[in-house]
Amino acid sequence: MSHDIAVLCCIPLEESEWLERFTSRGYGDFVRSNVEEKFKGDLHQTWRVFSHEAIFIRRKLEALADEGADIVLRAESSHIREAAAKHENVVIVAHWKHERILRSDIWSAELLRRQIVDVDPSLRVVLSAGERLQLAETLCRVLNDLIVHGGSRLVAVPAELGDGRLPASVLRREVLNTMPYLAPGNRLETWDSMVSAEQFSKLFGKEFKGTALMAICNSTLLAETFRTHHSNAICICNRETANAGLNLAKFHAAVMIMQAKRLPLWRALNQVGDIIDSVAT
Repeated sequence: MSHDIAVLCCIPLEESEWLERFTSRGYGDFVRSNVEEKFKGDLHQTWRVFSHEAIFIRRKLEALADEGADIVLRAESSHIREAAAKHENVVIVAHWKHERILRSDIWSAELLRRQIVDVDPSLRVVLSAGERLQLAETLCRVLNDLIVHGGSRLVAVPAELGDGRLPASVLRREVLNTMPYLAPGNRLETWDSMVSAEQFSKLFGKEFKGTALMAICNSTLLAETFRTHHSNAICICNRETANAGLNLAKFHAAVMIMQAKRLPLWRALNQVGDIIDSVAT
């Protein structure tokens, strides 16, 4: 059954790739967000820490290849489409750009400020000229507060979107995605593009009825959208932060159970989860 598995890795596992993606505007959010959120802008220290996980991920991918899985490194959107057309089980190792706004998301602080004030003049005071030197930081603080709490027409969610399936913060970020000079959020980072949940779901053809396992952090929007397009498929996601290496380790164990017991992937994953729970209790 392992020949029905494709594992696509969209994150950089080499230092040269890590450094190159940091400077790319169209993609590279996985690197930049780690650098900005966890290591105060220190690119090389971020890699030194992540390199240990990268080694573990490579080892797990090699082990899965030995089991017969089709492994794709530096996976682009087209690779996902091709894998979904050929394989029953598709595993995506990637980064989900969440709803929070980082300093690196702001492409032009002054032009973004003007656009925001045009939409909601009440924000003019908090984005005043007196704070211009720290404008990007102020924009991040104000916009992230609006994403969480609302309270401005800038993040007003249309009634047709507010059906209760998704957190309000995710929906407000979707509204902000229309703003120029601001990098869109709620996006999956493949090797060549930042893909919306809708675009990602369409990479899987209408006839896909297998299992999509997403080793991706905070992928609720991705999974909910996927399920509306593929009601006969199984989608496994992470509602919170996920560790790619640990996800692959669990998946590797599931593959061995699949082969030994001839089970579908989702059932093998359930058995792995039950084993982990029994050990932890």
